Amino acid sequence: MIGTSETVEGTIRWLEKCSHGVAQKQTKQPNLFPAFPPISSTSSFCCAFVADASLTRTLTNSSLEAVSNAVTIADRVEKVAELFIKEVGFLAENSNPNVITCALPVDLLEMLY
Repeated sequence: MIGTSETVEGTIRWLEKCSHGVAQKQTKQPNLFPAFPPISSTSSFCCAFVADASLTRTLTNSSLEAVSNAVTIADRVEKVAELFIKEVGFLAENSNPNVITCALPVDLLEMLY
């Protein structure tokens, strides 16, 4: 997972909550909001979410400041892409993950428009 310490922590909490499954929404149209099964090695997904500090890359304040200091939106987009590509490369080389989740902070997204 790649993000700030806050977004990584929040995303991990959300994924752990969802891994227990989501109950069906009570409504007059029960097929509209069905239950979502748990995510585990014994559920229909046959996988588990693993949050390990060695599989996490935390974005620094200085790297986010470098993005905000870029003059144009195009430059900011390029800096964000470079930042995440660098972190994805590190994870791919050092831990060979199956999935990489990018937990983007809202203030970073706001810099891009």
